[in-house]
Amino acid sequence: MNNANKIKLLTILLALFFICSCASRNAKKWEELKDRDFYFQKFKYSEKGINKNKALEFMKRFPTGKILKILSHKYNINIDSSEFEDFLVSNKITEIKTKGLITDIEFIWQNKNKHENTIEFDYNNFLPNAMGFGEETEYIISLEVNDRNMDTFMGKIISKTPVLVTIANNIGYSRLNENSDDFYINKENKSVVCLTSAAAMEKNIISKESIKKEIKEFMNTMKQDEKKKFRDDIIKFLYNVIE
Repeated sequence: MNNANKIKLLTILLALFFICSCASRNAKKWEELKDRDFYFQKFKYSEKGINKNKALEFMKRFPTGKILKILSHKYNINIDSSEFEDFLVSNKITEIKTKGLITDIEFIWQNKNKHENTIEFDYNNFLPNAMGFGEETEYIISLEVNDRNMDTFMGKIISKTPVLVTIANNIGYSRLNENSDDFYINKENKSVVCLTSAAAMEKNIISKESIKKEIKEFMNTMKQDEKKKFRDDIIKFLYNVIE
């Protein structure tokens, strides 16, 4: 073996050693973690030429619940995303903060409460312009404990591959059935995670919005005094249901 090949082989071996060493240390960090309650802290979506309403629509469509369920399964942690779910249902675009020089480019939802164990999503949808130059769709998912990074997943989205499939694959999971997102399998230990409950949660968010929209459209057909009576009837109805 000549010197050039020896150097290449040594470089490869050192790289493999570094990867295995990092993976081993990372696994140990998770094993030693005592507080296993995490909170979905932040969702940043970046795209040119949109507004807060469009950003909210994207956040509703994004498979956040399924991705969090996979992360929960992978690291054996509990993830609370209730604040984010309430935000999606409430349609409070005022909770979305924006950044940009000339125009808004970054649209950010952030948990009002500060937590030590957090999960954040950063999704950049910078698609190619009309000339086909330069911009790509990419994501970063980070898990932190006391501002210390525990793990990070980043990559690019290929247009023909579903977002969930792409991100799950990066986390280390693949579809159990290539035509269904109900079950994903851990490629390392072959354990399976069921995503049907996460799918139901996302469907429930959409259904709540549909109900609210229908009520609003119905009320728009009423006179002012009819609206007040309808409001009172609804309040009485909900009170009885809750009781």
